[in-house]
Order: sequence, then C-alpha cells, then structure tokens
Amino acid sequence: MLNRLILLIVMLGVLRGYAQNSPSIPNVGTGCVLKHPMGGDISVHNDSGNQFTVSMLLYRDTADLGLLITDYISLFTWDSTQGAYMFDSIFYLSIDSNLLNSQRPYFPPGEEMGIYTAPIKLDPGKYRFVFSSCCRNPLILNIATPGSEQVIFYADLETKAGTLTSTASCEDFAVGYFALNRPVAFNILPETFEGDSISWGLAVPIGQYPYTTYVGAPMVPVGGFSSPYSDPSGPFTMNPYSGEIKWTPNAYGDFAQSLQINKYRSGQQVSTFVRDMQFVVVSSGGASPVSFVPQTPVIYDSVGDFNYLIYTPGQALSFKINAYCLGSTVKFKAYSPTLNYSSNPATFFTSIGLYDSTSGIYSWTPPPGFNTNVPVVFRLMAGSFVQDYTLLLLPAPMTYTEVAKVSKQDELFTLYPNPSKGNFSMKLNLKQALHGEVTLFSVLGKPVLRQILELNAGEYTLPFSAELASGTYYMILKDGGNMLQAKTLVIE
Repeated sequence: MLNRLILLIVMLGVLRGYAQNSPSIPNVGTGCVLKHPMGGDISVHNDSGNQFTVSMLLYRDTADLGLLITDYISLFTWDSTQGAYMFDSIFYLSIDSNLLNSQRPYFPPGEEMGIYTAPIKLDPGKYRFVFSSCCRNPLILNIATPGSEQVIFYADLETKAGTLTSTASCEDFAVGYFALNRPVAFNILPETFEGDSISWGLAVPIGQYPYTTYVGAPMVPVGGFSSPYSDPSGPFTMNPYSGEIKWTPNAYGDFAQSLQINKYRSGQQVSTFVRDMQFVVVSSGGASPVSFVPQTPVIYDSVGDFNYLIYTPGQALSFKINAYCLGSTVKFKAYSPTLNYSSNPATFFTSIGLYDSTSGIYSWTPPPGFNTNVPVVFRLMAGSFVQDYTLLLLPAPMTYTEVAKVSKQDELFTLYPNPSKGNFSMKLNLKQALHGEVTLFSVLGKPVLRQILELNAGEYTLPFSAELASGTYYMILKDGGNMLQAKTLVIE
C-alpha cells in the first residue's frame, strides 16, 4: 500500500510538471481558469521554545489536475557574512486529509483549497520560507505574460531565544469571486499572535527568485503588472487603517494581486508575510447587491475612510448591524481577533429577519488595561460572493492622528514625479534605522539602479537621475535582506 502511495505521488509530480511546462495553451473563454496555481500563503507559528509549525494555504483550479498529497517549500537562512538569504534545503509538507478536495463549486471551474502543515525546529536566526510553482494562468489580464511567470509567495521570520515569535496570518480565502460592475468591500482579515502589531498594503506579485544563480538574488516582480482593472470611480485600493479592499471591477476575467503584511514588536519588524491572490470577476447572475445598515451609531472618518467605535476598557460594548441581499440565501458572520481571545472573548449572534434580511449583534467587554486597536469584519456570503463591512474598535481617547501614526507603518516611501522623464526623487519616512539598499528593476527583472542605504530613523529625500528607456520599472526597498516595499515607477 505504501509503495502504491509513493508511486501515485511520483506520477502526480510528473503530470504536474508536464501540465505546467506544456507549450500548448487551450483557447478558453473569458473568465475561465486553467489548471494552474491560483495563489496562497505561508505562515509560521511558534508553538513553544524552538518548535514551530509551518502552514501553507494553496489554491489550484479543479480542471483535471488537483492538489498533491505532499508539496514542498524552499527554506533559506540568513548569512550575515554574505548579507543575503542563502538556500538551505527543501522542506516537505503534507496536506490536511480533512480538507482534501475542499472546493467552492458555485462558479465553474471553481477552485481546490489545501492546507499543508509540518513541524520544524528553528534555532535563533533569520529564515525565509518560499513556495514557487510554474506557471500562472495565461489568461490573467493584469500581467504582461502571465503564462511565463511563476507563482511565488513567502514568509520571513526572525527567531530569538526565549521569545515566542510567529508570522501574521489571514482568516480569509486567497481566491475571491466578484461581480462585474458591483462595488466590492473585502477584507483579508489579517491577524497576529503574541499581541504584536501589524501593517499591511498592496504589493507587486513576485515572478522570479533565482536563488541558484547568484548570492543575494532579489525577489523579481512579474513583468508588466498593473492593478486589477476597475471603473475609474472605484479603483483597486487597500485601506492602510482598516485593511479593507475596495474595488469596482469593470472587466470579466482573472486578476493577480499580492498583499504584504509586516509584523512589529516594540517598533522592530520581526516578520513578513506575502500572500499571492487571484481575483476572478464573473457575472452577478442577476443576484441583488448587498447592503449593510448599522443599527448602533458609528463614527465615519472621512479622511481615513473607515468606520469606528470608541470603547472604554472594562465597559461592555454592543454593536448591531443589519444586512440585506434580496432573493438570495445568505450567511452572516463576524471575524475579529477579539472573538478568539482566551479571556473576555467577544460574541456574535445572528438571526434571520424579514424580506431577505439578516442581523447580527456583536458584544464584547474589553478587559481592564486593554488598549489596542482591533478590527471587526462583518461578512455576508451569498454563494461564492462576499461583501464586508469593516469596523475599527479604538480605545478612548483615540484621535485620527494617532490611528494614522499606528497604522501607516507600511507607507515607507513615495516616488515623485511619477511618471518621470528620468529625474525623480524618493521620499523616505523611517520609523527605525535602516541598513539595506534600494534597487530599481526593469519589467524583465534587470537591476538598472542601486544604492546602499545606512540611515537612522527620520525623513529623507533621495534624488535619482538616469537615462532609462520608456516603460514600467519597480523600486524595491530592502532592510538587511528583507524586502520592505515595492512600488511602480513609470518612465515616459
């Protein structure tokens, strides 16, 4: 029996390689997907001491070839002498048999989701965990040549003796279905362990990591990337305060987007979590739009574009919200770190209302001394469509300025003017010292500008001047080998 299982795994691996390297691409209608990976993420959880659990969420469409029983990631360790992450070994993970062939079949061809886990022992140091698989769906619209690009996502983690440190993780799917020309409100529901703070933002998907080529090879963004296509009045954005994604898609098809979540402890970054996502835009099928009506007064911050309630530690807080979706069978849920606290956990009770409506009551008593900003995401699900309402709970007294100061840790630099004719500046806003570099890459992954940075915390403006061909370039900021942020620069 064991030999048969091994043979099956080998055959699946061969088929996987054949399917991914075949030059023949079928002519598939708009909005469909092929048998290619559709994104995922890696998280690393500190169980105790130097014992960790590595988890990988992986999506693949359900056409012909499904997920493997065993898959692998590459493990890298930081070499301070080389100043780079060096390849260490291949690390194998097994799929959770309870979730094998778990699908959302409402829209053909749907997708298959697998959660892979494995234990690992990590001594104090800096580590990188990378998943890489070829190739992306050739029909992805916002990448120049997606069929030639790999799907790459990774997690960086620094471990220290006597300290529990894990990466952030997400409660939500890595693949989403959204209706054409319908405004989207969607939250990836990032969460952290050990009480650390996190910041998040959009990132360019990674298409190469040629670690076998030379020491310190960079993560190379996919070529010709642009934001998912959207109506001009509803561009694809991610709120830096609430983590909410807003978008009004205006084209059928598949779109790729990566998200980067940085985790901080005492102002120092301890981990990076990069999730690769695929957004699939389909017809609404005539389904009614979703709407939310809060029954408890909330405060809307027009500058930061988020909803919030002020709480007082030790005093009970209750929030009621109604949700509507005419003519549809719906599910209504709430997501929040407060629902999972071991002491003073929050509760969320729902009831079915009249005329295709449902309501929910969120209740929580923050413990005395609690002084943390926490999100609550209310989600209405109709088939495979989701719509979210994000509410921030802020301790009293909390002002907009303080929220911005805490939440915009990921706004590290801006480029201007952009577009540029070759003379541009980089404005840096560093909350802590940086010992790294900034590199400008062409869409083919070739470095065209590079500058070593040794800077203390503070604000800086760095001028650049270069004769560059017209086109799209990517500026990548790194600190000690960790990629902090990547932004697009257009040269006219």
